[in-house]
Amino acid sequence: LEQGRQRGAGCQSCPSLIHLCTCFISKNLHIIPSVDALPSHLLDSILEQRSNEAMVDQDLPFLLAVTFQTTPAERLGFLNFRSCLKITDPAMALAVSYCHALRRIDLSFSELVGNKTMESLACSCSLLESLSAVGCRQITDDGCTSIAGMKSLRELELELCNKITDMGIQSIARNRGSSLLTLNLGDLRQMSNISIQIIADHCVDLQSVSIAGSMQVMDLDVEDLCKRCTRLQSLNLRAWFVF
Repeated sequence: LEQGRQRGAGCQSCPSLIHLCTCFISKNLHIIPSVDALPSHLLDSILEQRSNEAMVDQDLPFLLAVTFQTTPAERLGFLNFRSCLKITDPAMALAVSYCHALRRIDLSFSELVGNKTMESLACSCSLLESLSAVGCRQITDDGCTSIAGMKSLRELELELCNKITDMGIQSIARNRGSSLLTLNLGDLRQMSNISIQIIADHCVDLQSVSIAGSMQVMDLDVEDLCKRCTRLQSLNLRAWFVF
């Protein structure tokens, strides 16, 4: 009986399979496309163990080194750096420069990320198809020039990037319009109706568009967009002010 109790006590100190799994996911969350289907209690456990908000520049080299041990750089197709509030633009730019096979990246609400990272993605990640930069408020028209050079880009989210003006949006539309399928330009307060007209002219294959919160877009511009983008399936006009 005593031996049985000792064995039982030893088992209680062993981590459960669920704990081991959540630890593994939390350490590799930046390369897992989606965990939305997991039960809420598991998501809470994962987020408690791994928080992008706490990451700093010094963490990135170690994180990539560990990642490359299991997923070589030439096979790494997705990175999730969402809400990396303390990661600076130069550090992120250096990190993505090693990820030449990248096809998708989520940088949403990484508020210090800006033009250098966009330039690095354009130069180093020629296969990039999806870029989410929602809330990356340091991106300006110069960053849009880099985005315009991403030849494989299909999905682009720039919502809340309020330093971007018509010049940056039109550069993207003119250079990448023929390939873009998804475009999120919500709450870009410096975007005028002229940009919508340029998008309608050059981005005819768009399937999803968001111009939520647009302050200067007129109903005729939306009408032109719908007429010319014949493959459009989703149009977000939330908080749109009609003129």
